Amino acid sequence: MKKKIAAIIIAGTMLAVSGCGSTGAESAAASTAESATFESTAAESAASESTGSEAESTESSSAVGDIALDDAPVSENDFTAETADDFITLAAYDSFNPFAPEGTEVKMGDTVNIDYIGYADLDGNGEVEPFDGGNTQGMGTNLEIGSASYIDDFEEQLIGHKKGDQVEVNVTFPEQYASEELAGKDARFDVTINEIVIESADKYFSEVCNNSVVKAYPKNLWDEIVAYFESYAEANSMTTDQLFDQVGVTQDAYVRSRAKILLTAHAILAREGRGTDSAEYQNMQSEFLNYYGLTSVEDAFEKGMTELELDYTVTYNLALTTLEEMAKE
Repeated sequence: MKKKIAAIIIAGTMLAVSGCGSTGAESAAASTAESATFESTAAESAASESTGSEAESTESSSAVGDIALDDAPVSENDFTAETADDFITLAAYDSFNPFAPEGTEVKMGDTVNIDYIGYADLDGNGEVEPFDGGNTQGMGTNLEIGSASYIDDFEEQLIGHKKGDQVEVNVTFPEQYASEELAGKDARFDVTINEIVIESADKYFSEVCNNSVVKAYPKNLWDEIVAYFESYAEANSMTTDQLFDQVGVTQDAYVRSRAKILLTAHAILAREGRGTDSAEYQNMQSEFLNYYGLTSVEDAFEKGMTELELDYTVTYNLALTTLEEMAKE
């Protein structure tokens, strides 16, 4: 399954990522920060009447995490991705299984991961053919049954089927559809149900993060996050006090929660051999940069992105992807 990457916009990176230690007030403030996601394939724009963002916002209890956050001191030692375990005791994370058991039938409200190829009579000669944007290319995409995000009754026709089923879905594109060659046309989608998704990697990461214990917050990471918020506040014509009044938590608590997310993500990647020098990390970084038309890391920095912002986005998303891949093994 292809993970939809939560690609955080430069202006709101640290405020926009939810996760361990976040509160309802933080989530409300985070919703005002600019955020976006990679589209998994162009096919979604053809099968869906409105594409929208699928970035997940996890609002979780932070009772366990907050105890650790309150107690952990700020260390004078510097942090690197390779020394993540020096600063955090990572809770077990190898029990993640985000998919329904074999034989489970799709029902209303379920999220399914599917692949599909769409066919339509584009020329009006009675011969159907694949159309542009109607193919997931085997990369998979998540769809919530009943969300009405796909045309006609596409979603309802998957109800009652199981993982591995091949389903013929017949629909009619709206007369006012964006693509003129598809508007008003009957279409067939050959759909494969890859999985029924019961839990997101985002939610599981948040649970792991909340149950992990920070032994000490590295001084350099702490200072970088504080500096980020000072710069963010200044760019938005407010003081840091005003910024955190708006968020609804103290600066100290917020810095600790953001640092804990980054420490947890780096610890997961370090244990799985996916540190900053790994091919997986570099590939994730390249996907992020390419999506936003950035030619290189240097180009991103020249346009105002900080090293912390880039690492935060790449590390967080690669940790989620890693958890999903581990769950499938």
